[in-house]
Amino acid sequence: MTWSAGAPPAPRPGSGAPPSGRAYGPRPDRAGAAPAPGRGPQARAAAAATIQFRNSTAQCRRWWSRSLDRSARTITELHRLLLEAAHPYTGQIRRSEPQQALDTAARALLGACFHNSVRPDAATGEAARRRYADELADMAIAYLLTPDRRRSAET
Repeated sequence: MTWSAGAPPAPRPGSGAPPSGRAYGPRPDRAGAAPAPGRGPQARAAAAATIQFRNSTAQCRRWWSRSLDRSARTITELHRLLLEAAHPYTGQIRRSEPQQALDTAARALLGACFHNSVRPDAATGEAARRRYADELADMAIAYLLTPDRRRSAET
């Protein structure tokens, strides 16, 4: 196909050529514009990255879910063991509802242990951990052996 000076020839009807008369390349009115969405190597790379991100996010959610399940089972078992160990001493508890008081103390002990484990200045070393455990035990015992406060009608 030969061109005369200047403009390219008009496409033949039904040839499949774009209306611009160019058989390939960007249209002159779109010079410098990004390719249409979903086309080109960048779009394919972005789609592949999106799929990989979705897969890795799903894996992360599954791992996190399994981790939370294990954590919940561990906390539940520790809570059960604390209540079981304290059961013989239920008669000495001076709170109005001894089982509820034991549950509260067990939850507070577990929360304090978790909090200590994630603190940047957690108790380290055998002596510091023993002192921390003794202080927690003293607080729990003091709570369990202290009668309920009298409550006014407003509270």
